[in-house]
Amino acid sequence: MSEVPVQKGETVFLGYGDYTYALILTDDATISPIADVATIPDEHNATTTVLVYNPGQHIDMSGVILGDSFPSILLIGGSITINAVVWRIEKYDIKLARTEAKLTLSAIKEDGMTYSA
Repeated sequence: MSEVPVQKGETVFLGYGDYTYALILTDDATISPIADVATIPDEHNATTTVLVYNPGQHIDMSGVILGDSFPSILLIGGSITINAVVWRIEKYDIKLARTEAKLTLSAIKEDGMTYSA
């Protein structure tokens, strides 16, 4: 598993573009394994082979970023680093205020994929 704090109140460092932001978790983050699974039956419809592909991890997190410089738009499918580990943005929600941003983020890290930030 990736080295991401999961407890409410801990700080996570997000890298996006040329900047790094400190995200204070407002809820516990959830990290779970992901994979696609295909079964191959024989002529009697009994499973003979199970293929597991695209293994990886999925993370859901919410937090607050203090300051007024967080971008209002992230690129779905783009890269974001979470504590220096590169993840692919799946979905997000940003609520901007004058001195902080509330971010809810879902991201995926496939085990066999190479990312460039």
